[in-house]
Amino acid sequence: MPKLYFYTVSPVSISTGERFSPYSDFVVDEDWMYFLCQERIKEAFLQSPDMDNLIEEYVSGVAMGTDSNSKPFELKDFLKNRLKIDFKQYSLRRVPKGASVNVKRKIHVAEIIKNPHFQPYIPGSSLKGAFKGALLYCWLMNDPKGEKWIDEICGKLYAKKEEKYKINENLSKQYESYEMALSDSPPLLSEAVKVYKTIRFHLKDSKKQSGTPQFVEAIQPHIKFEAEYRSEKISLETLLQALSKYSQDANQRDVELLKEYKNTNEKLLNFYTEIADKPKGSEHLFKIGSGKGYFFQSVGLAIFKKKGPDVFRKFVNVKEYLPSAKKVDASTFPITKVVDADTMTPWGWVQISERTIDKEEVVLEKWQKPAAPTPKEVVAEYLKEGTKLKQGLEIDAVVVKSGKPNEVKLMLSKDTEPVFALRGYNSEIPVGTILICRIAQINNKGKILDVSFSKFKN
Repeated sequence: MPKLYFYTVSPVSISTGERFSPYSDFVVDEDWMYFLCQERIKEAFLQSPDMDNLIEEYVSGVAMGTDSNSKPFELKDFLKNRLKIDFKQYSLRRVPKGASVNVKRKIHVAEIIKNPHFQPYIPGSSLKGAFKGALLYCWLMNDPKGEKWIDEICGKLYAKKEEKYKINENLSKQYESYEMALSDSPPLLSEAVKVYKTIRFHLKDSKKQSGTPQFVEAIQPHIKFEAEYRSEKISLETLLQALSKYSQDANQRDVELLKEYKNTNEKLLNFYTEIADKPKGSEHLFKIGSGKGYFFQSVGLAIFKKKGPDVFRKFVNVKEYLPSAKKVDASTFPITKVVDADTMTPWGWVQISERTIDKEEVVLEKWQKPAAPTPKEVVAEYLKEGTKLKQGLEIDAVVVKSGKPNEVKLMLSKDTEPVFALRGYNSEIPVGTILICRIAQINNKGKILDVSFSKFKN
């Protein structure tokens, strides 16, 4: 299968639909978010001589929002002062946060797709959705059948649902006709993830925000990945041309809207203006994941381009096509942009090429400093000679059997590699994975009886 090569130009978030809670899932310390191991926290409760009172205090704090001193309940303070544990030692991973991620109030964080080792990746299904949307847009714009569909739906905007159903069904069949296979990207480094605050920047009034700010995990800019592509019907050349046309037309409308307003953030306008001058050569830009914006929905953009603002205004005010509590002004729609609150960088831009993207070929490089660390080889190391075995000691281990529970061999020495069932991690871990275990139980003779999961080694 031929490969496609990608480079994240701005933060990319492929959400799982789940959110992390500040009451149980993470603790913030300076510029980092520490995501906790629930199983080990549970063990700490069970091992405490004051377990019942602590559980009651914790539940009350979460429910009422205050601690026993009537101060705001803080998970970090509870773990340190009441449960008497170091939250850093009970965390699975730590993730950097943006400067605007204010933790003075309770925030929930949207989770992105990751593998069991907390390494993010781009699902092939997300790429496929973006690719098929671009192909559909070009069909609507250039194919007589696509143009006919636009004429039919625009002539039936106020017709009964049954009449529009058949027309919409034809569009769905066309979308499904784009047969292709795309692999997931290889796992990226866990360090590629960052927690961002996103806002809906109001184009007309720069001091105004629309909706509630969101806090999300995302893959940082300047991260490379690849995916395999296969299609018997759609050549790479056709696909890349469609992506280029689709992105350029959507971006053109965004630039038009941004230029209409004197209060528009200059950096945001420059970002979109520079995108409008691309692609050059074999590089192309498109958007994936959350925060793409309305005009990266191919049908609405095609109707705007083909029929103009008057018909488009009618289209977006039909509830089936844009569920909204109030009428919208099509001449200025959409009026908001999802951006990173720190840098005003719009969300989800990715560069794509048929070959590896070298640094000098990266577009929009100036917008953020490279964030991707150099990969390092993960090696299981034997315990340092002379180390005394005791409860709580951390030791490298390798998964030898995947299951529930997983089984690991402890790297005590070259001659001593005992195998144990792993406590504290309920999901299956692939064989060969290197992690760090903690001695959970040991007898008076120094024999290890039980081990629990601490963290993955990376």
